[in-house]
Amino acid sequence: MLEIQANNLGARLLKATIDTIEKKYPEAEKELTTLLRESPNTALIHRQMGVYYQSRGLPKDAEKSLIRALELDPDSEDILSTLTQFYITQKQTDRAIQRIQSVPENKKKAFHYELMGMAYSQAGNAHEAETAYKEALRKEPGRKSSGVYLASQYIQSGRLDEGLLELDRLITNDPSNASLYTTKAFISQVQGKMDAAKESYEQALKVDPTFAAAANNLAYALAEEGRDLQTALQWAQTARQRDIENPDVADTLGWIHYKLGHHILARDQLQFAISKQPDNPEFLYHLALIYKETKQISEAEQALKKALGSKTDFKERNLAQSALDEILKLKVAGKVRS
Repeated sequence: MLEIQANNLGARLLKATIDTIEKKYPEAEKELTTLLRESPNTALIHRQMGVYYQSRGLPKDAEKSLIRALELDPDSEDILSTLTQFYITQKQTDRAIQRIQSVPENKKKAFHYELMGMAYSQAGNAHEAETAYKEALRKEPGRKSSGVYLASQYIQSGRLDEGLLELDRLITNDPSNASLYTTKAFISQVQGKMDAAKESYEQALKVDPTFAAAANNLAYALAEEGRDLQTALQWAQTARQRDIENPDVADTLGWIHYKLGHHILARDQLQFAISKQPDNPEFLYHLALIYKETKQISEAEQALKKALGSKTDFKERNLAQSALDEILKLKVAGKVRS
């Protein structure tokens, strides 16, 4: 199709974009250079050239191209967003904010305030970020993305109750959004309100029975309580089918299999999780307990030592130490082999 539409700007830009993503830089540069020569005042070409330069690790050239794109099309939300994201990745949030603030007041829309909020948030200025998100919502009350960013900002600032209130407002306006219920559930978990968390996860799964994050987290919560393990297993299997490369999901499924006494199935899942995150202390602890049940005592000892040697804190650290002490005592007593 691209060959048929050889002179079509959209098709040629798409080809250059794909080449950039696939790191076929000579092909991308050749096409973009040709396009610029043919049409030097087309904003979209300069924008894509900026993206290309950024991908190549050439920030000065990227900035120059993106600024030129915005000069050619000053009202483009896409180009301003691309330039802002560029400044954020370069840790130049002050320049991002200056660029957005340069938009005349009578032209500022909810989009601009949302973008400003993102820049302020990245700069660590929580108050200004919240103010910007609220202004975006004042201008466009139904703007879901600004509401999500505001809720996230509250959560980052440790103001969990305000985050929950904002999420409730978003859910009222978008009751079929499983992600919102899942985020609400996660906050409730952080607050130690497990019943509320489970209720929100269940609401998420009523909306979307295959939503992996909610299925996984509900399964793990049930497993930690040690009850309704068959329901936990069903949700964990759902999550695993939907998110097959996620080590956390494999850990959840393996941990439930362990609690059900399915030790070989449990071991398979934890070994997969460890293959993805070999230094995760919680995974190592879970795998060690499984190894104990499969009589692989040496492997259990090694996993526990590695978990306890981790600088990352994990809630089972004391349990891991007790498990290791037990193995070492049994070895001294000659009741287990190394």
